[in-house]
Amino acid sequence: MKLSPLAKLSLPREARLRLGPQYNAVREHGISAYGPFFRLACLKRETETTQLGIIVSKRVGPAVTRNKTKRRFREIYRNQRSHLQQNIWLVLIAAPKAATASFQELEQEWLRLGKKLSVFIALC
Repeated sequence: MKLSPLAKLSLPREARLRLGPQYNAVREHGISAYGPFFRLACLKRETETTQLGIIVSKRVGPAVTRNKTKRRFREIYRNQRSHLQQNIWLVLIAAPKAATASFQELEQEWLRLGKKLSVFIALC
């Protein structure tokens, strides 16, 4: 089966958190960093790959806005996956301001909070 060019750009299933207990574990036992556009929580795992879960509540806006916000966050994560440490779970919780932020602002905030939580690989 031949994959379309867009399929290569998608986020694989194993790169996403999918279960409620996973989200709860990160929120309860992980460390968090806050910014104006979102909260980023991180939990170190033993034998898991790096995975991200995104929470966008109805306070952010209607469904179209929430979905656009989630797509932006997934794209930022997809672009930065190779720079992240292995074996961590991340949960990103969007704030209402995320809906009106530009992609560049969200990306800068991701980098700032990621450095604060030390989730990036240290490049020598």
